[in-house]
Amino acid sequence: MPVKRTSKPASKARTATRASSKRASKSTAPRRRSPEPAPEISPERLQFLTEREAHYEYIFQKNAYVIGPETTRQEAEPIHDEAAVEFFADPSNPLILPRRGDLEAETALFARCDEISKIQPTRLHDFFFINFAAWAGLQHLLERSCQRSLLRRL
Repeated sequence: MPVKRTSKPASKARTATRASSKRASKSTAPRRRSPEPAPEISPERLQFLTEREAHYEYIFQKNAYVIGPETTRQEAEPIHDEAAVEFFADPSNPLILPRRGDLEAETALFARCDEISKIQPTRLHDFFFINFAAWAGLQHLLERSCQRSLLRRL
Protein backbone atom coordinates (compact mmCIF):
# COMPACT_ATOMS: atom_id res chain seq x y z
CA MET A 1 0.00 0.00 0.00
CA PRO A 2 1.48 3.42 -0.91
CA VAL A 3 2.39 5.83 1.87
CA LYS A 4 0.29 8.95 1.86
CA ARG A 5 2.10 12.25 2.50
CA THR A 6 0.36 14.56 4.89
CA SER A 7 2.84 17.43 4.88
CA LYS A 8 5.03 19.36 2.47
CA PRO A 9 8.19 17.70 1.21
CA ALA A 10 11.20 18.34 3.48
CA SER A 11 12.98 20.62 0.98
CA LYS A 12 9.94 22.89 0.58
CA ALA A 13 9.41 23.00 4.35
CA ARG A 14 13.05 24.09 4.91
CA THR A 15 12.75 26.79 2.26
CA ALA A 16 9.59 28.15 3.82
CA THR A 17 11.17 28.12 7.28
CA ARG A 18 14.27 29.97 6.05
CA ALA A 19 12.20 32.62 4.32
CA SER A 20 10.06 33.25 7.40
CA SER A 21 13.11 33.40 9.69
CA LYS A 22 14.81 35.90 7.35
CA ARG A 23 11.77 38.16 7.51
CA ALA A 24 11.65 37.87 11.29
CA SER A 25 15.37 38.52 11.73
CA LYS A 26 15.22 41.63 9.56
CA SER A 27 12.55 43.22 11.65
CA THR A 28 13.65 42.19 15.16
CA ALA A 29 17.44 42.13 14.92
CA PRO A 30 19.20 45.22 16.26
CA ARG A 31 20.97 47.24 13.61
CA ARG A 32 24.74 47.23 13.70
CA ARG A 33 26.36 50.60 13.77
CA SER A 34 28.85 51.26 11.07
CA PRO A 35 32.33 50.54 12.44
CA GLU A 36 34.52 53.39 13.52
CA PRO A 37 37.36 53.66 11.02
CA ALA A 38 40.79 52.76 12.34
CA PRO A 39 42.79 55.93 12.85
CA GLU A 40 45.52 56.40 10.30
CA ILE A 41 49.10 56.26 11.50
CA SER A 42 51.82 58.15 9.72
CA PRO A 43 54.88 56.15 8.61
CA GLU A 44 56.99 58.10 11.12
CA ARG A 45 54.64 57.25 13.99
CA LEU A 46 54.53 53.61 12.94
CA GLN A 47 58.34 53.54 12.90
CA PHE A 48 58.41 55.11 16.38
CA LEU A 49 55.92 52.56 17.77
CA THR A 50 57.84 49.69 16.20
CA GLU A 51 61.08 50.93 17.76
CA ARG A 52 59.37 51.25 21.17
CA GLU A 53 58.10 47.70 20.94
CA ALA A 54 61.51 46.32 20.03
CA HIS A 55 63.15 48.39 22.79
CA TYR A 56 60.79 47.22 25.55
CA GLU A 57 60.91 43.62 24.36
CA TYR A 58 64.73 43.73 24.41
CA ILE A 59 64.82 45.20 27.93
CA PHE A 60 62.28 42.70 29.21
CA GLN A 61 64.11 39.71 27.72
CA LYS A 62 67.56 40.94 28.81
CA ASN A 63 66.41 41.41 32.40
CA ALA A 64 64.50 38.13 32.41
CA TYR A 65 67.68 36.37 31.33
CA VAL A 66 69.61 37.92 34.22
CA ILE A 67 66.86 37.10 36.71
CA GLY A 68 66.01 33.65 35.43
CA PRO A 69 68.86 31.16 35.23
CA GLU A 70 70.51 31.59 38.61
CA THR A 71 67.63 32.74 40.78
CA THR A 72 65.28 30.32 42.48
CA ARG A 73 61.65 31.16 42.94
CA GLN A 74 62.08 31.24 46.71
CA GLU A 75 64.80 33.88 46.34
CA ALA A 76 63.05 35.92 43.66
CA GLU A 77 59.45 36.02 44.90
CA PRO A 78 59.92 38.32 47.93
CA ILE A 79 62.16 40.66 45.91
CA HIS A 80 59.66 40.69 43.03
CA ASP A 81 56.82 41.50 45.42
CA GLU A 82 58.83 44.29 47.06
CA ALA A 83 59.62 45.81 43.64
CA ALA A 84 55.95 45.51 42.64
CA VAL A 85 54.79 47.35 45.76
CA GLU A 86 57.32 50.12 45.11
CA PHE A 87 56.42 50.37 41.40
CA PHE A 88 52.65 50.44 41.89
CA ALA A 89 52.82 52.81 44.87
CA ASP A 90 54.33 55.58 42.74
CA PRO A 91 51.58 57.34 40.74
CA SER A 92 54.14 58.72 38.27
CA ASN A 93 54.78 55.18 37.02
CA PRO A 94 52.72 53.94 34.05
CA LEU A 95 49.88 52.28 35.92
CA ILE A 96 46.91 53.21 33.70
CA LEU A 97 47.20 52.80 29.96
CA PRO A 98 46.20 55.84 27.89
CA ARG A 99 42.96 55.94 25.97
CA ARG A 100 43.08 55.32 22.25
CA GLY A 101 44.02 58.47 20.38
CA ASP A 102 45.43 60.30 23.42
CA LEU A 103 48.90 60.95 21.99
CA GLU A 104 49.91 63.22 24.87
CA ALA A 105 49.25 60.52 27.48
CA GLU A 106 50.87 57.90 25.24
CA THR A 107 54.01 60.02 24.87
CA ALA A 108 54.12 60.53 28.65
CA LEU A 109 53.80 56.77 29.21
CA PHE A 110 56.68 56.04 26.83
CA ALA A 111 58.81 58.79 28.40
CA ARG A 112 58.31 57.37 31.89
CA CYS A 113 59.00 53.81 30.68
CA ASP A 114 62.19 55.03 28.99
CA GLU A 115 63.25 56.91 32.10
CA ILE A 116 62.85 53.80 34.25
CA SER A 117 64.58 51.58 31.68
CA LYS A 118 67.70 53.78 31.88
CA ILE A 119 68.25 52.82 35.52
CA GLN A 120 71.51 50.94 35.90
CA PRO A 121 70.46 47.81 37.80
CA THR A 122 72.69 46.91 40.72
CA ARG A 123 70.46 44.43 42.49
CA LEU A 124 67.72 41.98 41.63
CA HIS A 125 65.08 44.46 42.80
CA ASP A 126 66.14 46.89 40.04
CA PHE A 127 65.77 44.25 37.31
CA PHE A 128 62.20 43.56 38.42
CA PHE A 129 61.41 47.28 38.69
CA ILE A 130 62.68 47.92 35.15
CA ASN A 131 60.72 44.95 33.84
CA PHE A 132 57.49 46.39 35.23
CA ALA A 133 58.06 49.52 33.14
CA ALA A 134 58.95 47.51 30.03
CA TRP A 135 55.84 45.40 30.58
CA ALA A 136 53.66 48.55 30.80
CA GLY A 137 55.05 49.83 27.49
CA LEU A 138 54.55 46.46 25.79
CA GLN A 139 51.05 46.13 27.24
CA HIS A 140 50.04 49.50 25.82
CA LEU A 141 51.48 48.67 22.40
CA LEU A 142 49.75 45.29 22.37
CA GLU A 143 46.41 46.77 23.38
CA ARG A 144 46.78 49.48 20.74
CA SER A 145 47.59 46.87 18.10
CA CYS A 146 44.61 44.70 19.08
CA GLN A 147 42.25 47.67 18.95
CA ARG A 148 43.43 48.55 15.44
CA SER A 149 43.01 44.92 14.30
CA LEU A 150 39.50 44.71 15.73
CA LEU A 151 38.46 47.99 14.12
CA ARG A 152 39.69 46.75 10.76
CA ARG A 153 37.64 43.55 11.03
CA LEU A 154 34.34 45.24 11.87
